[in-house]
Amino acid sequence: MDEKELEVKLHKCLWGRRYLIILDDMWSIDVWDRLKFSFPDCSEGSRIVVTTRMSNLAAYLTDSYGVFKMGFLDEASSWTLFSKTVFGEQSFPTQLESIGKKIVEKCNGLPLAIAVIGGLMAKSEPTLEYWEHIKENLSSIVNSENDDYCLRILKLSYNHLPAYLKPCFLYMGVFEEDRVLSASTIVKLWESEGFLKPLDNKSLTTIAKEYLQELVDRNLILVHELGLLGNVKSCKIHDLLRDLSMKEAQKQRFFYVLREDNPQGVIRQHRIVIPRSNSVKKIRNAFESMSHARSYVLRSDDSIPGSKSRFLRTLYTREELYAVRNTPESVLHCVNSRYLAFSVSRRCKCVKTSIKLLWNLHTLIISFMGDSTKQIDIWKMLKLRHVKFIHPNIHLRAPPSTDDDIIIMKNLEALKGVRNLNLSEDVVQRIPNIKKLYISYDMKVIEGVNYLSCLQCLIKLESFDVGLLHIHQ
Repeated sequence: MDEKELEVKLHKCLWGRRYLIILDDMWSIDVWDRLKFSFPDCSEGSRIVVTTRMSNLAAYLTDSYGVFKMGFLDEASSWTLFSKTVFGEQSFPTQLESIGKKIVEKCNGLPLAIAVIGGLMAKSEPTLEYWEHIKENLSSIVNSENDDYCLRILKLSYNHLPAYLKPCFLYMGVFEEDRVLSASTIVKLWESEGFLKPLDNKSLTTIAKEYLQELVDRNLILVHELGLLGNVKSCKIHDLLRDLSMKEAQKQRFFYVLREDNPQGVIRQHRIVIPRSNSVKKIRNAFESMSHARSYVLRSDDSIPGSKSRFLRTLYTREELYAVRNTPESVLHCVNSRYLAFSVSRRCKCVKTSIKLLWNLHTLIISFMGDSTKQIDIWKMLKLRHVKFIHPNIHLRAPPSTDDDIIIMKNLEALKGVRNLNLSEDVVQRIPNIKKLYISYDMKVIEGVNYLSCLQCLIKLESFDVGLLHIHQ
């Protein structure tokens, strides 16, 4: 029979009966729309139960009262599942209880992981030494048992992602395990990496937030903290899903993790992840040899040399610790960069005159090491979206009043850490789409002057913070 004949047959079979249908692991709203006509509603008390990993599909099928959202297992439920999987109805050996609870804790409440690791341990000798080995190598053991049983199940979630979300998910593997990630940082990095598809009447930031929410709705990213308006403020990725993203990334050459024993062939990689285990010398050699890399993600807190690569798009360090601390001059050669975070020493004089040459920048984060004042000019960097100054001695220069052609920075959405910015009519006119604005003022500078005279003209402003500095001469 073809599909239409099967539909009619099933409908006739169920007509007039009281039935229970379970549709397990459904992925598509379209599939449900094709199936639903096969299930007659004869007011006999029939029920259809659907399991899915997609929150939007669940919401489509029924109202909120009909949705039961599965969470991770709590400590007690995790222990019960683990105990029954390993020892069945037998009592748990006292000498293994402490190490057993540590193993369960590392499964992070995921039933799949507990079931797989419990099934392995049920077949092995219950010795303290072996269980210690399991605890130390839990992630690799779970993913290698039963022909990558866990990963094969979880990979279904990845396989069903639309093409535009796959690079966003794979990118989550560049971050450290158990890392809480700021949603705004993820958004900026996705923008700089070119993962976003421009749409009419939507900024790239808005699109990135929608992508992030889609991954949350598919339960591939976990919400760690919500903002006041219910938006995702920070998030995490489960260890097993992170392992999945790293394996898929390796297979597709999406990014490359630099290690001490890496072969020379790494020079052909375009996206490099540098773990904190690498020495400063190794990192320096990597910057020199991988001149074609377009993206560096550093998990290290150490100072490292700058890259002069004209191909570089993204230079990101853990917690925005400003990878380039001593030679920002080298960063200023990276004319194709979209995302840069670096520190400026008091001796550096190039930033004031050269920063505006980085006309491709989307995100600029600058920290300053020293007591003297530095001035930055951004008013001709049309693609800028996010600007952040970390030190109060960095000043944003006022736009030149002699400009005949006023440049409107339509893309600029966030301006943070700015000092003594006069929100005059000229300035406000140049930043019409600003959403986040954080300014501080010296008390002596603003005395008798209204620096916020045109604040009300920023009609798209969502978040505003103003502080006063008492500078002692």
